[in-house]
Amino acid sequence: MLSKYKISVYGDDLDEAFVDRLRDQFEELELNVNVVYSSGRDLDVLLAGTNKGTAIAHLVAHWQIPTEHVIVAGDSGNDLDMFRQGFNGIVVGNALPELKAFTAPTVYHATATHAAGVLEGMQFRIKDHPAAPVTYDPSSRDPDADRGKRG
Repeated sequence: MLSKYKISVYGDDLDEAFVDRLRDQFEELELNVNVVYSSGRDLDVLLAGTNKGTAIAHLVAHWQIPTEHVIVAGDSGNDLDMFRQGFNGIVVGNALPELKAFTAPTVYHATATHAAGVLEGMQFRIKDHPAAPVTYDPSSRDPDADRGKRG
């Protein structure tokens, strides 16, 4: 995928040395970019200083949302920058090892996968809030919900 601000390609099982060489080559060409390799397959080249975390931080500052009111969720390494911003995070049960390994006091590791993991994490995050409308009951969920299918 190619856009004005991002290049995304598949790079199956690239080793760290290759990705480091790629970063060095961009630097030699004086291209100010951020190279993100995640999931053992996804190679993204972005403008320097840009990622999911800085994008969310910008919106939070612009809209003056208290950081503790922000919840992010993810399943792969390209989501790490959201969690590194210190927002309340939900790592879903099907997350890849690179994200599952990330721990912080603000991060909840769900056991449920996909959307059900997000719901589990939301219930954990807002359980003590008086207006909390979200409930998660794994025994009553639609088995196709994790795959984005509707019955």
